Amino acid sequence: VTLLAAMADVSTSITVTGTLSANETATVTVTFANVGATPALNTIRTVVLQGTPSLLSVPLGVTTATVGGNWVLTWPSITLPASTSQLFTLTFTVPNISTTMSVTSTISTTSPEVTTTNNTATAVSSPVRTIRVNTLVEACVNDVPYVQYNVSAINFTPTANPV
Repeated sequence: VTLLAAMADVSTSITVTGTLSANETATVTVTFANVGATPALNTIRTVVLQGTPSLLSVPLGVTTATVGGNWVLTWPSITLPASTSQLFTLTFTVPNISTTMSVTSTISTTSPEVTTTNNTATAVSSPVRTIRVNTLVEACVNDVPYVQYNVSAINFTPTANPV
């Protein structure tokens, strides 16, 4: 018979409301938890938002920095009691990018853990490619209909040799 000592087990998860589409407001809920039987000491919690989205709201006490072209949010180090979780909601405007957008959360502790496989979570969304057509002018000139349009391509990557 092998007896296992009680340990901490920190984990994180991400829930995205809506899509991570360019120039749209995104709401992301990040959960940091200790599902273990003992407190998790010196718990470090971070979230990385790909690119540099316009941050509309960040929880109190969270520091932000731009690292490698991405926003990095860092919560103060805490002791996370056993069997507890914390939810944080981030609201931001997704940057106009033509690649996938990702949000990654990580949590770590100096306490021994049951497992570390649940210490990182990532939400990824492919960009929604959109063509917007706005009517600028509608008129009749000499009894001939005349319409002027404005066409915008959103989330398309320009190519060096367009066809």
